[in-house]
Amino acid sequence: MLFRSDGDLRSARAQLRSALEARDSIPLRNLARLLLAEPELFFVPEPDITYEARLFAGGRTLVTARQGGTVERIDTDTLERRILRGHTDQVVAVSPLSDGRAVTGSWNGDVRAWDLGRADSELLLQGHGPVLALAAEGLHVAVSHGADRKSTRLN
Repeated sequence: MLFRSDGDLRSARAQLRSALEARDSIPLRNLARLLLAEPELFFVPEPDITYEARLFAGGRTLVTARQGGTVERIDTDTLERRILRGHTDQVVAVSPLSDGRAVTGSWNGDVRAWDLGRADSELLLQGHGPVLALAAEGLHVAVSHGADRKSTRLN
């Protein structure tokens, strides 16, 4: 079953509701349960590849790591979108910090911390090989690098 909403969440929900009312099945009931548990779930077609996406601010903000070297901040209530620029290579990882900032890592090894309100960033680490993954606990960040097979902990 395919639902085309062209990014309109209300239209997608209406189509799903009509389909559920027309026929009943276990997969449709499971999908309905998922949508009730995660009402902010939506799909927006993109021309650029998104490598990772994380929810921030209690689910009110979605932050994505993008192939084009950008980070995108999306308000999940209004769907307002803002492109954040600062990386010079593909952004492959994103993780939340406890102070509300986002930390991102790129293929060229740069790690940046973003103030999502002001849309500016601070370079935390540069050029230690491709970032494969980020993990944050509080304000501490662990970075996994591909080239040297090492992890770096940033305070």
